[in-house]
Amino acid sequence: MLSVLIIDAEYGLTLDYMHCLTQVKNVKVYTICNEKNNNVKYSRYIEKFLFYPKTSSDVDVIKNINYEVKKNNIDLIVAISEYGIRFLIENKMLLNYPNKIVLLPELSYFDTANSKGLFAKHLQKFNIPAPKSILVQHFDSLDLENFKLNFPVLAKPIEGPGGGAGIILIKNINELKINFIDKKINSTYIIQEYIEGYDLGCNVLCKEGIIIEFTIQKGYLWNNKPFSYQIGLEFIYNEQVIILVKKLVKSLKWSGVANIDLRYDIKDDMLKVIEINPRYWGTLFGSYLSGVNFPYDHYMASINRKILDSKYRQIKYLTLQGFIKTLKNNIFIIFQIAFIWHNTPFKFIFLEPKLTVVRLFKIFKRFFNSLF
Repeated sequence: MLSVLIIDAEYGLTLDYMHCLTQVKNVKVYTICNEKNNNVKYSRYIEKFLFYPKTSSDVDVIKNINYEVKKNNIDLIVAISEYGIRFLIENKMLLNYPNKIVLLPELSYFDTANSKGLFAKHLQKFNIPAPKSILVQHFDSLDLENFKLNFPVLAKPIEGPGGGAGIILIKNINELKINFIDKKINSTYIIQEYIEGYDLGCNVLCKEGIIIEFTIQKGYLWNNKPFSYQIGLEFIYNEQVIILVKKLVKSLKWSGVANIDLRYDIKDDMLKVIEINPRYWGTLFGSYLSGVNFPYDHYMASINRKILDSKYRQIKYLTLQGFIKTLKNNIFIIFQIAFIWHNTPFKFIFLEPKLTVVRLFKIFKRFFNSLF
C-alpha cells in the first residue's frame, strides 16, 4: 500500500495527478488544501481531504505536514505547484521526514528554471539553442536606437498565470513604443525574437541530470486565445528533441519532473528551447494514456526502485476543451466511443459522478450570479 500526501491540493493539476497515480492499485491519496470546498474534496480517488486555512507562516505549514505524515503513515510527500515544490526544497531539513519528499531538483537549479530571465542566461551559458532575448525591467530606460533584436518579437511577462497569458506579439519598433514605453509599463518582461515554425513539448522525469522517462507532444488544436495552450495534440517520437533535452537537463542536473517547451525554427532549420516549466503539466493524463505514468514512476524513482519499461505509444489526445471544440466541427466524433474513452479524460465525467455534479453546480451558480 502506498500513501501519498499532496501539500498544495488547491492547485489546478491535482486531479490530473491523482487520476494518473490511482490507476495503480493500492494507492491512497491524502490532500492538504487551503480551500474548504475545492473540487478535489469530492473526488472518489481521495482517501482524506485535509483542510487547513491559508497561512503566511512557514512554521505552521511545516507543523501541519509533519502532523499529517505521522498520523496517516505517509510514504511520499508531494507538491504540485511551483510554490509548493520550492517550499519542499527550501524547507526539506525542517521536516521530520525529509527522506519521504518526492525527488526534486536543487534549489538553485529550480530557481533558474522558474525564472525566464535566469533561464535565458543559463541557455546562453551552456550554448543551448534558444531565441535571442533581452530582459527589460524598466521600459522607460529601453534604448530603442540600439535595440538589437529582429522584429517581430514576443513580450512575455516574467510573472503570470502561464498558458500564454499576457504574451504580446510586437511587429516593429513603433508598436513596442506604443504598447510599453508610452504606457509606462513597470512590470518586468522578457523580449524574445519570434520564431517562424511550430511548437513541440517534451515532458520528462529525471534523476541527477539523466532522463528516466519522457513523452514528446506536438499540438494540432489550440484554445482560441493568442499563444494559448494545446487542447489537441499528438504524442510522437523525435530523436532531435531527445538530444537537445538531454543536454538541457544535464546542464541543470535536473531531478524530478519538468515540461519543456521547444520550437522548430524553419529559418535556421533547428530546434530551440523556449522555456521549462519545473512541475507537472496540463496534458499529464495524456502522457498516462500514451503509456507513461509519470506520478507513479516519480514515486518509484524517489525510493530508488527500478522503473518498469514504459510502453510509450504514439497517440492522439484531446483535452475536454479540445473534445468540445472538435465536437462543434464534427458531430460524428460522438460515435468514436473507443477514441473518447482511451484518448480523452472524458471517462472521468462518469467515473467521478459526485465531482461532476459539484462542477456543474458551480458552473450554473456562476452563470446565475452573473445575471444579477
